[in-house]
Amino acid sequence: MTNKEFPSLIMQNMALLYWLGSRIKHDPNDFGYTRSQLRVVARLYMMDRRTLKDISFDMEISASNLSTMMKDLETDGIIIREPDESDRRLVWYSLSKEGKKLGASVLQMAHIKIEELFFDMTESDEKKLTTALQSMNEVLIKLKQSKE
Repeated sequence: MTNKEFPSLIMQNMALLYWLGSRIKHDPNDFGYTRSQLRVVARLYMMDRRTLKDISFDMEISASNLSTMMKDLETDGIIIREPDESDRRLVWYSLSKEGKKLGASVLQMAHIKIEELFFDMTESDEKKLTTALQSMNEVLIKLKQSKE
């Protein structure tokens, strides 16, 4: 790596994005589910079907805690649990029709909170940030695809 500033910038941006994420958390009373459950629903909405192991790793939640959440969400008809057709040990989780509605609502609420958070940003700063985020997304998607 030729740019010595790069790792520091990545770490600073990760911290800032974590801070940003903490400012757009949902009030559990908005939807009747815990924040963790809503994070799972939002993740499944954005990524489609996933295994418990994948969700646990992505969200940094222990598999045992996640398993309990998933059972509750399944009981409520929010998620669907399906064994893999070729490997019965593997279980896939996805959103039901009701779960997709909830996921869309959770993301819409997050969208509104982001707009509120950045309400007073100048047009110039918004353009700069949008361009930077588009570039970052493009590069990170390539990186992710190369590592999968």
